[in-house]
Amino acid sequence: MLAITGPRWAILMAVTYLGREKRVVPANLVSRLMHVDSSFVMTHSKLLEKNGAAA
Repeated sequence: MLAITGPRWAILMAVTYLGREKRVVPANLVSRLMHVDSSFVMTHSKLLEKNGAAA
């Protein structure tokens, strides 16, 4: 329905969770929560933004 991949959904959920405390959520914080490299988060978050999911 949303047409996003599992990892991108996980990024959105991590940003939502971490964003409760502060408005800006750094990629390195998301990557630590997800146990992935920050480049993975940056790549997928850019794709989310390009497709309008992070608007």
